[in-house]
Amino acid sequence: MRQAGSAFRAPEDMTPAQRNVYDAIVSGPRGTLVGPLRAALHNPALADRWQKLGQVLRFETSIPTALNELAILVTARRWNSELEWAIHARDAARAGLDSRITEAIRTCDLPDLARTMPRVRSMNCAPDPRDGRCCLCRLQRHCHQMGES
Repeated sequence: MRQAGSAFRAPEDMTPAQRNVYDAIVSGPRGTLVGPLRAALHNPALADRWQKLGQVLRFETSIPTALNELAILVTARRWNSELEWAIHARDAARAGLDSRITEAIRTCDLPDLARTMPRVRSMNCAPDPRDGRCCLCRLQRHCHQMGES
């Protein structure tokens, strides 16, 4: 039986290989199947490799979860990826990222990391040797060039 309004198979209708990958995803740190992994599940070998790589990059590093989510939000905002933003704004809040930071990035303002995340205060002004700008300054400049404020 298919879920209403969705071309995505319900777990009970998946092939055994799809179900194994699905179960690994929902029982892992993600807890749910969202985004591009849903499409990748049509090819279980691809989905399994993808979810394992994503799990290592996102959940098995020495970087605190809130900083991981901050990096994802900056990237999502830079590329105007609404899906990534929707997923990771929620995950950032769960990880304890201050909502003022999320809102500043969403509106292309520079967040005050020194006040809200003292451990990463240097990120506000750590220049990239290529152009002397920090990633958040580059993001703000990009947003304003796109006519957003």
